[in-house]
Amino acid sequence: MREKFRVIMAGVVLACALTACVNNGGGGSEAKGNIESKAKKNDDSDKEKKVEFSVGEADEDVYSNKMLGIKADVSSNGMKLANNEELSSFDTGVKDRSDTAEVQDVLDKGGIFVDMYAYSTEHGMDSINIVIENTKKTTKTEDIDSYIDAVIPKLEAEFKKTGFSEVKVEKAKLTFLGEEVTGISTGLADKDIQQYQKQVFVQQGDYVATITSAAENEEQALAGIALFEKIE
Repeated sequence: MREKFRVIMAGVVLACALTACVNNGGGGSEAKGNIESKAKKNDDSDKEKKVEFSVGEADEDVYSNKMLGIKADVSSNGMKLANNEELSSFDTGVKDRSDTAEVQDVLDKGGIFVDMYAYSTEHGMDSINIVIENTKKTTKTEDIDSYIDAVIPKLEAEFKKTGFSEVKVEKAKLTFLGEEVTGISTGLADKDIQQYQKQVFVQQGDYVATITSAAENEEQALAGIALFEKIE
């Protein structure tokens, strides 16, 4: 049971640990140089990036987030959405998850927010989570490709700390919302445990949402990413 719990929680725990690492300055010097060199150039574009911040909503087992422009019916993949009480166990410093202003304030101070967590009722090790951060305050990166380059070494290190003996984290082309995008593909193994994770990203202004689908095999991990649709 202890081993199973470690695998189920890996996606969320490592996303949180990753943000903690970059907040402590790890791997930030190169990214900082990039953003400083482009700061003046991006003054006008930053103004255009302002978006109306929103947190996700749940209707039964259908998740949606207007800011991200995505939705997913997780029940179609035999999954359930965690409720607010369960989500509160991922302590992010947010007292009221429905208070948009409070959540935004936490993010704008360099924190993270677990916007969604879904778990399988059929396959105990399958899960999907969405973690939102303000990358201007965390990784100091400006685009998804730079963000991925910055976080891959952090992910590798954190997975090894978690106890996986075999860790492979790499850039990958994945299909998300009907388009080919650059994401992260991860393979993990330890003793009799094997897990695959697929990560894709949605950027809105300064905010980036990391969508992680974790499963015992690659097909199921990809199926979790395929659940998402655009909000019309």
